Amino acid sequence: MTITDEVKSINDEIILIYPNPAGDYIIIETCFYPLVSVQLFNINSEIIFENDLSSSYTQKINTSTLAPGTYFIKVILRDDIITEKIMNK
Repeated sequence: MTITDEVKSINDEIILIYPNPAGDYIIIETCFYPLVSVQLFNINSEIIFENDLSSSYTQKINTSTLAPGTYFIKVILRDDIITEKIMNK
């Protein structure tokens, strides 16, 4: 099994979202600014996970109960909003 790490660089901020495709979980990590909010949407734009954070640099989302398919994760940082496509096995 190969795990693909996706690294996104937006301005001076770096965010890691892995593994993708997900199995039992997704981890979101930032290096410079703490996470403000994390949301996970299904293909119909329905929020299936939401967590408001205040000073965390890491968020782990349990995806073991999700149906296989395409999801979107929205990460809000101090000055940026990043949306990425996630596949669940």
